[in-house]
Amino acid sequence: MLNLYQSNMLDALARLYLAVREPSRDPLEPETLLVPSHGMQRWLAFAIAREQGVAANLDFQLPAAFTWNLLLRLHPDLPRRSPLDREPMVWRVLRELPKVLAEENAPVHHQWQAADARGRFELAWRVADVFDQYLVYRPDWVLGWEKGRCFGLGVDEAWQGSLWQRIAGRDAPHRARLMKDFLHRAAAGEVPGLPERLGIFGVSSLPPFVWELLATLGQRIEVDVFLLNPSQEYWGQLKRGESGEGAHPLLASLGQQGRDFIATVVASGANEPVGSAAFVAPAQDTLLATLQADLLTQHVRAPEERIAVRDDDDSVQVHVCHSALREMEVLHDQLLQLFEKHPDLNPDDVLVMCSDI
Repeated sequence: MLNLYQSNMLDALARLYLAVREPSRDPLEPETLLVPSHGMQRWLAFAIAREQGVAANLDFQLPAAFTWNLLLRLHPDLPRRSPLDREPMVWRVLRELPKVLAEENAPVHHQWQAADARGRFELAWRVADVFDQYLVYRPDWVLGWEKGRCFGLGVDEAWQGSLWQRIAGRDAPHRARLMKDFLHRAAAGEVPGLPERLGIFGVSSLPPFVWELLATLGQRIEVDVFLLNPSQEYWGQLKRGESGEGAHPLLASLGQQGRDFIATVVASGANEPVGSAAFVAPAQDTLLATLQADLLTQHVRAPEERIAVRDDDDSVQVHVCHSALREMEVLHDQLLQLFEKHPDLNPDDVLVMCSDI
């Protein structure tokens, strides 16, 4: 069974997870939880420990690692890590890329020739990163290139397809090649050693093949998806630039990734058990709380409903800095000010995000 649980607050989502969590039949078997990052793993472990006094016997995994570990169950001879994961793939790309660029007269060939050793490694890293994304989001492309197919993707397809054939070879194991067989065998119940229950916590998006895998596993085991959702109203239909009744402009303009994921979850036919939602209305009257409340109910304010921001309301701030160093200095000063203003604020309540580290 594939179950969906939702909340607009991370703390409430963690409490919802603990409320529906049932003891395993085998107390020595760890509970498997998929998380989007190591930061979410640490936060969730602390949250569980605060609620129950201890957090133990939890097997946190990233979705990609979980997928590869499942493939190992059917193919125990596979390496613990795929040679076509991004980091090891860089060295294959670095070896084969100059040959392919010269043979295909690729547009980036002159960049390779003009670059020093460091620049060439950086280019190889970027190519490996692109291939890693293809394996996740465009597996049909790489599988087609292995068979000599061309999809008409532009001037870069020829050298990318040729390079992929060289680095993948005929037998290099990778997710796209193995996943199709795995899904078929999992649906038939031929995958041994599956966990009794699987939890997915706090993910904002999942590659299509991972979601297809979870839906298939849901036919055999209990799969619980704990989704952080800013709105209690369905908004998977919103389109960029929409506004008006039931279409909050902020979600329509900045929520594309979350919108697509929510639409995918709903389309999967996921079950929503009784008590599966824990939406919480903000209790404060700050600008941030007002914005969160509007997002929660999809309320679009008319001009006469606009609020006046108090002089002491610093819940939403915008700082323009002239350099990266100044950004860090401002962040440092603002954090010190917040800790002084709010004595109950702890370091684990703070999340610093950066679009391009």
